[in-house]
Amino acid sequence: AGAFRQLDLPDSEVEKAIIGVIGNIDSYQLPDAKGHSSLSLHVKTRVGQQAEVLFEVLDTGIGIAKEKREWIFELFTQVSSTVNRNYGGTGLGLAITQRLLQLHQSKLQLYSEENKGSLFSFVLQYEIAKEEDVLDTNRPVPGSSLEKKKILLVDDNESNIRVALHHLKKRNLYVEVAMGGEEAVEKITQQKFDLVLMDLEMPKKDGYTAASEIRAMPGEAFQKLPLVALTAYPIYQIKRKLKSHGFNDYLSKPFKNSDFHRVLDTYLQAEED
Repeated sequence: AGAFRQLDLPDSEVEKAIIGVIGNIDSYQLPDAKGHSSLSLHVKTRVGQQAEVLFEVLDTGIGIAKEKREWIFELFTQVSSTVNRNYGGTGLGLAITQRLLQLHQSKLQLYSEENKGSLFSFVLQYEIAKEEDVLDTNRPVPGSSLEKKKILLVDDNESNIRVALHHLKKRNLYVEVAMGGEEAVEKITQQKFDLVLMDLEMPKKDGYTAASEIRAMPGEAFQKLPLVALTAYPIYQIKRKLKSHGFNDYLSKPFKNSDFHRVLDTYLQAEED
């Protein structure tokens, strides 16, 4: 870990690609929960202040048949409609991940065997950071504590949840997690929340349905509760639909620190003013 702390790894390059790959892999896990994912990083070469880093994401999920491997690089597709119903949406499409990597002269490689799992890999080049420039990413943002505020995070994808929590913990918030729309609606009827961050593509009860049910609940609190959609879809495609179902705002995947702070400051800080 110490070696990687010396590399200049900006969120805009690393997080987008990793979230895209892991988000899709988690959608193909085995239904008996025996499948698992792992991420590994290796410095391939180091010349002066430059280093090549190999990222490998391995999973032991359902794998992808040879004739269907090209399909997964199409926007927002899965290898079959059955997979989509059973395992949920893909999150950020692998096509977008591939394009992001191409912008940095890299390419996503796939090795997969059906019913055994898949290995995704890519290489990115970075400058080696100076010791004085290495930041503690776990340090809270100065003067930004919102510890009295309570957020409900709704997502069925554990990788997305981990990434969102990484951003939220910097503001000292209390965060409760719901693994789907049904659980979210139930929690909201039982507890008071200051903000809801909710994924749109979830099996059983999606974010649109859950948001509509929340807005239909009797009481002013449910009408004023800020609902923020979490989505990888281009916002121009769904903006009207979000509004019609009662969402106040959205956060685009892959998440950015600046976007999270904007949403938190808009809907939580405003309550204190």
